[in-house]
Amino acid sequence: MELTQRIMKAIDTAPVVDCHEHIPPERERLAREWDIFSLLFLAYIDADLLSAGASQATVDRVIQGDESVSEKWRIIKAPWSRARRTGYGRTIEIALDRFFGEKDFARGGAERADERLREWNTPGVYTRVLRDACGIRTSINQRIDGLEPGEEHLFTLSIKTVGRGAIDRREVEAEEARAGKRLSTLDDFLAHIRSVVKTAHANGAVALKTAAWHLGQPDPGAPEIASYLFGLDEHPPQKGPPLTQAEAAYTRVMRAAPGYATLEDHRLLCNVYMHYLAELAGELGMTVAVHCGPGWRSWIDYRLFRVEHIMPLLRAHPDTRFDIYHAGLPWPRELAMTLKLCPNAWVDLTWAHIIAPEMTVSFLDELLDMLPSNKVIGFGGDVHFAPEIAYGHLVIARENIARALARRVERGRLNEEDAVDMARAFLYDNPVQAYQLNNVGA
Repeated sequence: MELTQRIMKAIDTAPVVDCHEHIPPERERLAREWDIFSLLFLAYIDADLLSAGASQATVDRVIQGDESVSEKWRIIKAPWSRARRTGYGRTIEIALDRFFGEKDFARGGAERADERLREWNTPGVYTRVLRDACGIRTSINQRIDGLEPGEEHLFTLSIKTVGRGAIDRREVEAEEARAGKRLSTLDDFLAHIRSVVKTAHANGAVALKTAAWHLGQPDPGAPEIASYLFGLDEHPPQKGPPLTQAEAAYTRVMRAAPGYATLEDHRLLCNVYMHYLAELAGELGMTVAVHCGPGWRSWIDYRLFRVEHIMPLLRAHPDTRFDIYHAGLPWPRELAMTLKLCPNAWVDLTWAHIIAPEMTVSFLDELLDMLPSNKVIGFGGDVHFAPEIAYGHLVIARENIARALARRVERGRLNEEDAVDMARAFLYDNPVQAYQLNNVGA
């Protein structure tokens, strides 16, 4: 424990590159009415509250309702008492203490914190949290549109691609409305995507966001399914099926009622689109960020995003950089083996620290037996309107990293000085390399 504390202290003020956020412009946060529950319960804890016995109606009232803070506490107190010890719950308690001066919501804590929120939620709140409290030099922030003037000191843009790499009629129609034109053919759609991504890149975007899609029946363990999705398992690997086949599939998907396109057509389009995005990213020198593993809300079938799905994609684009998110939970060992064989990819612990803290500590220790230390990215907050939760996440991330490295020091696999250097690299040097952030000063 003493060793862990020393490593934590050594990295407590180390610079950080935050590799994944969804934070909207500050003006949007300031324009909304918040209470302490609608803000701090916005990210992830809803799933744990449901598992702790709260109804969906109760969770919705607490996060979205207009009841008083006292009434919200009354109806959520029991489920919260069971959910507060999870990783998600702990981030909330850390943020509640650090920014609002309360250890708990009980005994008037919720009401007092709510009063402090009204004083706290003022212009500059993002800077006070991300720069001053967290020591984050930049946050790679996922947006559909670009950054607004004045945000560059906080954020680096990652462009959210249509469907995160999957084509669906509703997604295309939404993009048509945004673009103000029809995307009648697959060529139209891909040309539009190229224009959007190139414009974002010219405006400073360093990455584009996709996901480790599986569009078949929920049995993604069969390797032939993923091979079919992303390209046949040949050498050299294929980069997707012929565009003529996919063009016909695009036409059928756009004519079918939403939700009624065939599975085969979805597979075909996803195959072509993902390879197109990977090739475009390589051409522009951008990084492909890949959601891999967990679902972000209750009832999502996380098996859609299994690690093995991305292996053919990584192999087919050896000159493109890939950042694989969330440690691939719950398949971290499969991810470690995948990346051991694919030097163009990094393993990113974004979100993993609070989904499964102990699993992440154990995995990081094992991972360093398999991968060079420069292939590990240590942190991403992965929040929306509440960077305060990202602060709580970063506290846990530093703790987890220190614990994993202390284990290795105790076994004689590292000395303490190397452990500190390695932790600093996880939090700063490695993401700078993965995203080519040459303009971010340490």
